[in-house]
Amino acid sequence: MIWYLLLAVFPLALAPVVQLYTRRSLRDSNRTRRIFLLFCGAALFLMLALRHRGVGSEDSTVYYYFWRETSVNSLQSMFDSSRLERGYIVYVWIFSRIFSNPQFSLVLSAAIISVAVCYFIYKNSENPTLSFVMFVTLGLYTFMAQGQRQAIAMSICLFALEYCKRRKLVRFLLLVGLAMLFHQSAIVFLIVYLFYGRRLNWKTMLVALIAGGAALALSTTLVSIANTIFESDYDVAVDSGGFVAAAIYVLILAFALIFGGKKRQEKDFTFFMLLTFTGLVTYLMRYTGTLATERISFYFMFGQIIVLPAALRRFDLRTRTVISALVYVLCILLFAYRLSSSDLIPFRFFWQV
Repeated sequence: MIWYLLLAVFPLALAPVVQLYTRRSLRDSNRTRRIFLLFCGAALFLMLALRHRGVGSEDSTVYYYFWRETSVNSLQSMFDSSRLERGYIVYVWIFSRIFSNPQFSLVLSAAIISVAVCYFIYKNSENPTLSFVMFVTLGLYTFMAQGQRQAIAMSICLFALEYCKRRKLVRFLLLVGLAMLFHQSAIVFLIVYLFYGRRLNWKTMLVALIAGGAALALSTTLVSIANTIFESDYDVAVDSGGFVAAAIYVLILAFALIFGGKKRQEKDFTFFMLLTFTGLVTYLMRYTGTLATERISFYFMFGQIIVLPAALRRFDLRTRTVISALVYVLCILLFAYRLSSSDLIPFRFFWQV
């Protein structure tokens, strides 16, 4: 567990060092933010790239051997024998011929994830340290470390998100389309184009609540339609577990709504609030539709790591420091608790048996 905890606390140790070196704060200097996120990204990359394929779920092992198989077979034969998305098959077929060692299935996905996450935080977070710690500890890191295809799709969607904010529809659609070639579930990200440009007022909140309630009420129908379109068979809901994750969504949304202040009138803040709310709704659909929607919620979970730091800016420095310290402690404790019963333990490097 020690390696995971080191990754979680690394940004806290790094931030003062980088600020001392540049003599500028992370908030006031883009150069300081870039240096900080460069080192955070490097640490994230090393943890993802150098891990043993057996760490975590069986997915990494499956992709490891798929890389090996693809490297010695024709592209057409892989199309014929695999049900994986064709974009992913082409991606593996190309790079497995450049890097024959199947460990590169983890190395390349680690590079994509690290660049995308750090770029997203750089462009959107008012507190990169808190955002990165939240990314590592609240579930995004542990999911992306294991679900390679969807992790790549999520990473592409993070780049698409910037075109959404700039209202570049064609580029947004092209990137979401590319993400779908790695994991078809990325189609859900199309909805975020409707979120930008709103104000966090009663009208916006009422529409969001009605849409969210309708999605929950019609979840069985929506799952059935998705199963038909994607030729899948996801229909098992759950009635227990996952309450901590749901509570985190609710607490972050409530905190931001109550203490957001003038931030609530900013388009970016409202955008990430709606992103987070959509994450909550899709997560709750695990109880009313199918457990598979929990995976879908990760596309929108990135809103959490932007909304909370933004809401904290309203407080004076002393209060903000106290609240931030409490958040850091709770996040790391929750991370340690979840890891204790996770397949990610023990962590092994790829050269270890």
